[in-house]
Amino acid sequence: MRLLIQRVKEASVTVANEMTGQIDRGIMVFVAFSNDYTLEKGDQGIRKLLNMRIFPDSQQKMNYSLKDTTQANGPHEILVVSQFTLFGDLSRGNRPSFTTSARPDGALKHYNQFVARLKEEADQYGIGIATGRFGAEMEVRMVGDGPVTLLVEL
Repeated sequence: MRLLIQRVKEASVTVANEMTGQIDRGIMVFVAFSNDYTLEKGDQGIRKLLNMRIFPDSQQKMNYSLKDTTQANGPHEILVVSQFTLFGDLSRGNRPSFTTSARPDGALKHYNQFVARLKEEADQYGIGIATGRFGAEMEVRMVGDGPVTLLVEL
């Protein structure tokens, strides 16, 4: 499982001229599932998203998690977008190989489980969750904050 995380001031996803997800302050998460994905890895990823300290305190040090910031400064949100190309391997040639990426049917199941579990956990802290649409051609827009971009591999 790979999570590409970006702290944003705002972000949105549009599919076929329909906005499927939109957030204001928070994080945008591109998620990809590998062949060896497990629910335990998904739960680890959820804990990481909610607890990683990437939001600035009054001295501009990254000391607050999404949970902390939401409680202190009003609601923050998460926009989750499926992104199987995070497993693109260019080590042999110029065309990416996706042999370590979960097959579409399995990845859809993993994505739906991941989003459902994330919503369940985030609801406890008043953190809103928005999503793209799995497998669709998506237009993604975001205004980065920082910029702060992190890659997590589980």
